[in-house]
Amino acid sequence: MLEALLQVWRYEGDSGRWLTASPGDLISILGNLKHAIRNNSAAPVTVVLTTTPAIYEFFGELDRFLVQTNSLAKRILNQRAEKRAVTPVLTHQLT
Repeated sequence: MLEALLQVWRYEGDSGRWLTASPGDLISILGNLKHAIRNNSAAPVTVVLTTTPAIYEFFGELDRFLVQTNSLAKRILNQRAEKRAVTPVLTHQLT
């Protein structure tokens, strides 16, 4: 953490908890560990983030899932729209 406060949720064991990271804190999250980050203040947060190449695999898998889900959702909406004579609009922005 470089500036401001950042809340980090880590799932550990059977539950998760929110921790507050302050400037100078090091946050380490192991691979495949459920987590989230949030800024609860109006102040911008500045962090230095390092990761492994595995993050690219994760986002690639997420993108493929969203493309497939989006494609299925479009087909379902189009089928419903044909019955109602309306044109659905559904976009996907990760590709």
